[in-house]
Amino acid sequence: MAISLESRIFGRRTSPFHVQLQLDKSAVIPPSPRRHFIRGQVVRVFRSNGDLGLGDNVAFEIWMCNPGGEPTGPAFIYRDALLRALYLEVHLDGEPPHCGLVGYELAVVDAPTEEPKLTAEQLEQVASQWLSRAEEPTVRKRWWERLRGERRHS
Repeated sequence: MAISLESRIFGRRTSPFHVQLQLDKSAVIPPSPRRHFIRGQVVRVFRSNGDLGLGDNVAFEIWMCNPGGEPTGPAFIYRDALLRALYLEVHLDGEPPHCGLVGYELAVVDAPTEEPKLTAEQLEQVASQWLSRAEEPTVRKRWWERLRGERRHS
């Protein structure tokens, strides 16, 4: 089941951990779609309840797939993106080092950043843009087609 935009915003605001990870590239990434544990070491902490800090190791499960094989419920990452990725920014919960991804809040980042990329404000801005477009009569009738088209081109 897909997660609502409101739930994603709430998750970004309330997740106990908002961190960037350097990925453990020693793990074998299977060729076929499946659940996969991502492991990494915390290199930036944007929020923590004190149970996760710089240098700590963490692992969480996510669905890994190829384009065209996206699941209709769980958060996922494309296999090729995971193979290329060195760092991720994530919102997590759970008991470190075994965590869970909050909502779908994961992004590949080129390198650790001083400022977070996955903020509630950033997602609220996206939502605001969608809503302002939906005020147009033709868009309001077929908003789902517009959304699908934007996802294809991003």
